[in-house]
Amino acid sequence: GRFLRWIGYRPATESEVHRCLEKKYPRNVTIIVPGGIKEMFCIRKDVEISAVNLRTGFVRLAKEHGATIVPGYMFGSSQLYRVADGPLGQAFEVMSRT
Repeated sequence: GRFLRWIGYRPATESEVHRCLEKKYPRNVTIIVPGGIKEMFCIRKDVEISAVNLRTGFVRLAKEHGATIVPGYMFGSSQLYRVADGPLGQAFEVMSRT
C-alpha cells in the first residue's frame, strides 16, 4: 500500500476523488476502474459481465469538476484468473468486503 500511494495511487473514496480532481493539470488526471470486488465475484468464463452501471458516483464527481470522461473496457479479464465459486466463493466474497 505505501509504495502504491508513493507513486500516486489513492483509494477510490469520494473525498479522495474530489481531492485529486481539484489539483492543477497534469496532477489532476484521475483514472478510476469501477467494479472491484463486486465485479470480481460476478465473473463467468462464458460471458463478459460488467458492474459499471451500478457505479455511477464517479460520473457525478467528474461532472461537478468539469472533468472529461473517457470510457474504456478491458475485454477478456474474466479469462485471466479463476475465482472460487459455491460456498467457498461466497465466504471469500464476504471476507473481502469486511
